[in-house]
Amino acid sequence: MCWLVLPILTSYLDSCEFTFWDKLRYSLKLNMIYYVVEIGAVLVFGILYFALKDGANAEGAKGLLMALASAWALVQIILFLSNGIIDVPRDLWRRSSNKLRLKTVCCMMTQGQDILEEDRMTIEQCVEQLQAIEIVTTVENKAYINKIYEIIPEELTSFRSMTGAISPDVDVGTSHKETREKIADLHYKMKSCLHEYAVHKEYLAMCSMCVANTSGSSWRGYSCAT
Repeated sequence: MCWLVLPILTSYLDSCEFTFWDKLRYSLKLNMIYYVVEIGAVLVFGILYFALKDGANAEGAKGLLMALASAWALVQIILFLSNGIIDVPRDLWRRSSNKLRLKTVCCMMTQGQDILEEDRMTIEQCVEQLQAIEIVTTVENKAYINKIYEIIPEELTSFRSMTGAISPDVDVGTSHKETREKIADLHYKMKSCLHEYAVHKEYLAMCSMCVANTSGSSWRGYSCAT
C-alpha cells in the first residue's frame, strides 16, 4: 500500500486535471519513473537477499516483502524525527529572548508583506490568462474555468471583475488539446499560488499577534532596524 497506493493517491489529489480518468492518467504518468526505480530497487535487493540466503524460497520472499512494507514507515520516522530533534529546541531557544524574537518577527513581517503582494500579482495574472482563454474557448472548457474561479477566496474575487484589455501576449492555445493543457497548467499554478498566499497570510497574522503581545514588555517601540 505504501509503495503503490499512496503515491497514486497523492498525485491524484495534487492533479490539476478536472475529470477522474484525466487525474488518474496524470497520476500514473507522474509516478512512472518512481515505479521504474522502485521495481529496480526491489529486484536488486531481492537478488542480493536471496544470494546471501543461499537460494530463494517462500519464507524468504515473505520476509523480504514484510521488510519492504516496514521500510517506508521507518524512513519517514527517521526523516521527521531527526528534523524535529533539531528544529524544536532551536525554535524554543529563539523564543526564550523577547528582544531576539521581536526583531526576527519585525523583519519577517516586512518580507512577508512583499511576498503576499507578489502572490496577489501572480493570482491576477492567472485570472487574466483565464479570461483570455474564456473568450475564445468552448462551453466545456468554460465550465472548467468556472471551477478554477470557485477556488479563489472571497477576498480576491475582485480579480474576476477586471475589465482591462487582455494582453496580446497571452497564449490561449491553437487547438482544443493545447487549450485544455493550458487550462490545467493555470489550474495547477492557481492552486499552488493560493496555497502559498494562505500560508503567508496566516504567518503574517501570527507575527502581528506576536508583536502585539510583546509590545507590552520593555521592548515597546523596538524596530527591525535596531
